[in-house]
Amino acid sequence: HITNVTDGDIALELLPKNRSLPCEYDLILLDYKLPGLNALEIIKIIRQERKLFIPIVIVTGQGDEIIAAKALKIGADDYVVKKEHYLLHLPSIIINSYEHKELERQQHALKQSELKFRSVLDLEV
Repeated sequence: HITNVTDGDIALELLPKNRSLPCEYDLILLDYKLPGLNALEIIKIIRQERKLFIPIVIVTGQGDEIIAAKALKIGADDYVVKKEHYLLHLPSIIINSYEHKELERQQHALKQSELKFRSVLDLEV
């Protein structure tokens, strides 16, 4: 199921406001240039403010290595330049990004569970 959104602000409206709320999307594909917020601004909000574990892949005609490095540094899972045959590689990039983010989510959940378990043990001692 794909939801096509052509505006960065609208895309953010479709996502949960924080990690504790359910998200109906498994992955976000972003173009770098969007009306409203650009991809880097959207990633900052998703990662730093909302702290969502949803995988983010930027698919864009902007082949700028500086932008790619910034995107990856602030939380994009991959950066794909629209060049010849890029669609052949996109499915494996999507799968890898999803699986990597799912592992991160599971590790976070395990860490939270361990913290709760330790706090219970500390109260009992």
